[in-house]
Amino acid sequence: MYLSDLLEDFDTGRKVVADLNLIIVWKDDFDKQFPQGHISYEILGVDDSAWLKEYVLSHVNKCLRDRRTGIEIPVLEVKQVVKDLKQKSAS
Repeated sequence: MYLSDLLEDFDTGRKVVADLNLIIVWKDDFDKQFPQGHISYEILGVDDSAWLKEYVLSHVNKCLRDRRTGIEIPVLEVKQVVKDLKQKSAS
């Protein structure tokens, strides 16, 4: 699953942002799918996210923020985790 698939689920009402505590996707394709940004959601990095400043989760370095409610949900990107673990084992 890609992050854009989840946003489609939010937009159609199949899933509700407030019901999630962690997003786990294969790949974050937000910037590719929404190069001009999304009207309702944005991706925040460590420096911009209140949630990430307060909590630390391994391999989580971004949050999806609902612009309408301010809810931030941490995003775990499995593809990046695999890449990080391969690099770590190679060194």
